[in-house]
Amino acid sequence: VTREIKQLFEQFKEEVTNGNLKIDNTPTYDLINKARFDFIHTLYDPVSDLLASSKLPEQDKNLITLPEGYAELDFSGTSNVLRGCVKIAV
Repeated sequence: VTREIKQLFEQFKEEVTNGNLKIDNTPTYDLINKARFDFIHTLYDPVSDLLASSKLPEQDKNLITLPEGYAELDFSGTSNVLRGCVKIAV
């Protein structure tokens, strides 16, 4: 599903970039053109350029900061929350 969402997003971005949607000078247009979108899944997929969720702590150390009493737990790159998500960076 994440692969398909990424494909739909890329088609949408192309329509925005080509001016077919007539949303120039809007916050949506700015977001599409200025932000970086990374599509993440529990399984690495080099063909679709999906990032492996297990690699997220390497990019953001805040993901391995745990509340007191939970420090012995490891980051779960296979959790349902990370099974398919989108990272948006401005």
